[in-house]
Amino acid sequence: MKVYEYVASGLSVVTTPLPSLATRERAHVHLTDDARFVEEVSQNLQLVEEDVQERKAAATQFSWTSRAAQARELISQLVGPNE
Repeated sequence: MKVYEYVASGLSVVTTPLPSLATRERAHVHLTDDARFVEEVSQNLQLVEEDVQERKAAATQFSWTSRAAQARELISQLVGPNE
């Protein structure tokens, strides 16, 4: 969740390929190896307002509110609607 909190704040994230992130492409999350890490961070330091707004919008699907709604939906599918 911390990665999405960074993206929600408008930041681009650079990380080594963590298993939880490496399985699929994620907008604004840049996976890199140790050799290119500093270069990748340098390329993603500049904050362009349009990019910041795009990152914030993209991160809404990973907010706590969104995650809670997804969890409620999953539980509802597994056990049926709450009566």
